[in-house]
Amino acid sequence: MTEIEKIKPGGREPRKIPYKSKDGFIKLNVLRGFTEIKNLFNVIKKEQAFLCGGYVRYMASPADKPTKAANLDIYSLDEKTYEKLKNEFQFKFKLETRHENEMAITYKKIEDAKHKFFSCPPIQLIKPVLEGRIVAIGNMETILENFDFTVIRCGLLSSKKILADADFEYDEKNKILRFKNIHCPISSTLRAVKYGKKGYWLPPFQATKLFMDWDDRSDKYKNTIVNRLTLMNEGVELTQEEIDELEKLMIID
Repeated sequence: MTEIEKIKPGGREPRKIPYKSKDGFIKLNVLRGFTEIKNLFNVIKKEQAFLCGGYVRYMASPADKPTKAANLDIYSLDEKTYEKLKNEFQFKFKLETRHENEMAITYKKIEDAKHKFFSCPPIQLIKPVLEGRIVAIGNMETILENFDFTVIRCGLLSSKKILADADFEYDEKNKILRFKNIHCPISSTLRAVKYGKKGYWLPPFQATKLFMDWDDRSDKYKNTIVNRLTLMNEGVELTQEEIDELEKLMIID
């Protein structure tokens, strides 16, 4: 049930009162998943870095069968912290890069059972980007405020506590995708589709926010994206510069 039922005074039938979204963050208990990432957590907590996003959602989820996360996302307070962790992951812990783009370095899943991070999902070190609507640097709350869906606006504070969006428990339990931030309506739509495959639901009003956001964009922004995507759909090979521009508009607008 995604609504609270209340009896009308003097009436016979229940009246449904829609859930009202809340502002801010709350602290929740860690319910699962800490043992697997304990070693990594102990490494990054010595620096000014922290885990946020999908895996932490899994750790705090009130759902009976919570959806697992594909990666462990690590954010840094500043550039210095990011560079230090990057060097440690590469040289001290010998992590191999699987993929790198403007937003993050994704490392290969560790296969060596003797490795300190063997039990961790693939590690993803988020780059300290601060551009357009993207904020991937700063303290935990600053970073979480930039996340789109309430169900991923959560960060690991300690082995027992998690900082989460005030709507997290309600939305995660009911598998609702609620936007509190939209970087690009197209990439956000694709993310909604991705989460839809995991059992989450995008309510009509939340979908409407994507159209409203698109309408508010400049003609230059919209035309550039539409033109690039049209060319790609027609099989035209874009230059690397055009691809980079498109990715930047859809990620770091």
